Amino acid sequence: MNDLHLPLQPARHVNLVVGADDDAFPGAPGGFSYLNQTVHSNVTYHIAVDGYGGASGTAFLTYSFVPETLVRLTANAGGSGSVQVATINQLGGRSIQPSTVLDLAAGTEVVLTPIPNPGYRFAQWSGALVSYVSPLTLVITTNTLVVAHFVPVIYSDDFESGTLTHLTWTTGGNSPWFVENTNMAAGNWAVRSGPIGNNQSSSLVLTTNFAASNGSFEYRVSSERGFDYLKFLIDGSLVQQWSGEAGWATFTFPVPAGVHTLEWRYSKDPSHSDGLDTAFVDNVLLPIVLPYDSSTPAQLAWVQDPSGSLVITVTGQTNQQYTVQISTDMIHWQNLTSTPAVDGVIRIDPGALSAPAQFYRAVVP
Repeated sequence: MNDLHLPLQPARHVNLVVGADDDAFPGAPGGFSYLNQTVHSNVTYHIAVDGYGGASGTAFLTYSFVPETLVRLTANAGGSGSVQVATINQLGGRSIQPSTVLDLAAGTEVVLTPIPNPGYRFAQWSGALVSYVSPLTLVITTNTLVVAHFVPVIYSDDFESGTLTHLTWTTGGNSPWFVENTNMAAGNWAVRSGPIGNNQSSSLVLTTNFAASNGSFEYRVSSERGFDYLKFLIDGSLVQQWSGEAGWATFTFPVPAGVHTLEWRYSKDPSHSDGLDTAFVDNVLLPIVLPYDSSTPAQLAWVQDPSGSLVITVTGQTNQQYTVQISTDMIHWQNLTSTPAVDGVIRIDPGALSAPAQFYRAVVP
């Protein structure tokens, strides 16, 4: 299992990595490497070969050169995030590229992966095409520009109001949780367990109606390891717990449909304290079933990308659950998808039209 690196050495004598590969493809015999890399004539390239985990031995290097028509791929990020570019070689292996501006042989297959920064999510691709697929696979045949757009995540509660009034929070135990601004995952505020003594606990509780989906939150705990815990419970059943010095980290969990009680409980054993002796929670994201209001009715529209693909957009109430249905006669309707309108928008690729006429609508379950 060798690592193969090709650093380019320009005139100013600063090495720039232009390509690298580990195994040629998953399960490659002996872990040999294979790098399909575009190079330029009259440029000196240096090849570095290294052994996995410090392994050493005899290395064999073979190479061949074929004239190719070069095209340029530029993969930019719009907003808070970045793009990872990987090229696919003739053996089916994937090589992560160190740059997002690449000269490639025409016909090269690439995989573009958007990587949002904390607190952001991938929204869509623009440039040479409009797409909502992630990761995105393309065959580059001409100079191509693609841009990955990132938008802020709208949390159920990020506590940026400075209070516990955004949701129907309650606190219990020996001391209430409170919003404070000394330890937070992002922004200016997070919620913290109340000060407690030995054999005591402090709880933050939310009871509401949920759609079946995943929830998440960010947490930090600073406590006596193995004795004092931040516990997360659903309907009184323990889902996960943390102690010692942990976080900030994100915990994701499934939420069943219906009314449920979520509880974050910091509890102490009969003796001793370590660290800050407390727990923090921030950026809570939950599939809460929203009440209907004037923003609930949805509007449907469509966009067509350069390839001719049709994308349906549903614009409605932020985080409301919508069921998109399809019909050929506006009498008989079939469910196409059911999903929350993150940021108030749902984007659907219905695929190739299979009937002379199709109709779409969005309904609230």
